[in-house]
Amino acid sequence: MTHFTSRGATGPEQSALFEHAATEYLSKAASVDPMLLRDWRQPGGFYRRVRRAIGFLPGIRARSTTVDGHELRYWDAGPADKPAAVLLHGFSASKENWLNVVFFLARLHRLLVPDIPGFGESSFVPEASYRLDAQAERLEAWFAQTGAGRAHWIGSSMGGALAGLVAAKSPDLVRSLILMDSAGVAGEGLSPFEAGLLDGRNGLIAEKPEDMEAIFKLLSGKNGGGFQNAILAALVARDQIARAPVYRHLFREMILSPELPATHWAPKIAAPTLVVWGEADKILDPAEASVLASLIPGSEILMMKDVGHLPMLEAPARTAALLKLFWSRFERSDAAK
Repeated sequence: MTHFTSRGATGPEQSALFEHAATEYLSKAASVDPMLLRDWRQPGGFYRRVRRAIGFLPGIRARSTTVDGHELRYWDAGPADKPAAVLLHGFSASKENWLNVVFFLARLHRLLVPDIPGFGESSFVPEASYRLDAQAERLEAWFAQTGAGRAHWIGSSMGGALAGLVAAKSPDLVRSLILMDSAGVAGEGLSPFEAGLLDGRNGLIAEKPEDMEAIFKLLSGKNGGGFQNAILAALVARDQIARAPVYRHLFREMILSPELPATHWAPKIAAPTLVVWGEADKILDPAEASVLASLIPGSEILMMKDVGHLPMLEAPARTAALLKLFWSRFERSDAAK
């Protein structure tokens, strides 16, 4: 793990970079058939049964609620009287990304792990807005229903931008903030995924079974084994391919969100913040970590050696350890009051 020095980033420069990327991607990417979105239903199959079975594992309580016309499914794990933490997944992902980390953390924390509306087991509503501000408002409404009051918030990739928005708009909900390989900034270079977007290719959307292994390879750093990737790809391929039209729509909504550039929300964050990034991230360039940290007053950076875009999948024990270490600073001070 290495600490980097932050560099500056201006709002106009960042906004211009995102506008350019969105224009290039949308001008070249495949369009979305509204009929496919209207008729889309949650895919069935083996992986859906696996998801349901996880909700019966010891310590995990599968929950469901309604938020803004969406059924939102989530896990409520760990003791209800322990400090709470919200874990948000990224684009084309789901709460299952956090499963291994949940097992490491659930003894001493209440873990609230949602499928963000439109993803996973939560519902997709074709006529709804999925811009980032609308998604952040849904997450705040869901969090209010949990009764947790205040929590540590952790967001991965797209989930990082959402956690950052919540922290900026509703500081009373956020005890601390961890932004993990977070969306929202542009660096000096382009990752393989970012370069693909400029050519109209979204490397996180699978159209056929062989795409899934390529996706897991793109997500992995040096620790991501080929055999592990093959097993995961086979498990989720049918589910992910069925979601392709919805993912194309959700990605369009996300990149057209005016609040996607972190310059709109990061300077407003008051919560203690840790920016975590995999040094081998091929989705969002590691240089973006210092750009993001430069926007958040008092934030810290921690780079994870040899890790790719999803530390919680690739290095769950290390990820859980750094979360506990960061949280412990504030939990000790809270207990002393």
